[in-house]
Amino acid sequence: MIFKFRLLSSENDDFIRDFEASSSQTFYDLHMAIQKNCNYDSSQIASFFLCNNDWEKETEITLFEISEESGRHTLAMDKSILSSHINGLKQRLIYIFDIFNERPFFIEVVGIRDEDPSKTYPLCTLAEGSAPVQIILDVPEIDPMNESFTNDNISGDIQPAEE
Repeated sequence: MIFKFRLLSSENDDFIRDFEASSSQTFYDLHMAIQKNCNYDSSQIASFFLCNNDWEKETEITLFEISEESGRHTLAMDKSILSSHINGLKQRLIYIFDIFNERPFFIEVVGIRDEDPSKTYPLCTLAEGSAPVQIILDVPEIDPMNESFTNDNISGDIQPAEE
């Protein structure tokens, strides 16, 4: 069985991606297809979330195994088979591609059909618009002329030059 996933972005209204994946594949397989299609660095942390109909996150499926200490129920992508978690049409997921800024793709199952043995899955069947950049670094610059930058903020043995 093949699941057809539609990805949308709240950042780029013209961004649409459809991916088809075999029900026997893992979330890691889908993750890698998304990463490759969007020209992202696949070594960056990412997560899928299984959601209810109101887009509320329920179960997290992470790139790396995380201990249960956080109290959240998490699974690993490479051990999570799609058919074990996808219940049918209109199932909703959120894919966080920029974990540091919580930037998502919204995913919905828009089709289920029989597998075509002549195709290799997962595959992108629709690609419109540009993917958002993967990571936004919002690092504030330190302005030494700023009045809030005082000698009290200097640590260690370094002393400011005397005038």
